[in-house]
Amino acid sequence: MSNEERPIETQTDTPVMRKRIGNITYQVKFHPSKRSSETARDKLKKLIIRHYKADFEKSS
Repeated sequence: MSNEERPIETQTDTPVMRKRIGNITYQVKFHPSKRSSETARDKLKKLIIRHYKADFEKSS
């Protein structure tokens, strides 16, 4: 696990991850569903791609 992607200790049992991309630091708290087959990595990837697609559409 790199310095850019690491779990953060919190006072609750909720897992948290911080990921720095460029000048933006994303902090994500996980509340996984027991029924979901999608991994946390897949969800983050989908959210980040959606964010950049929306940003790209605004600029064009």
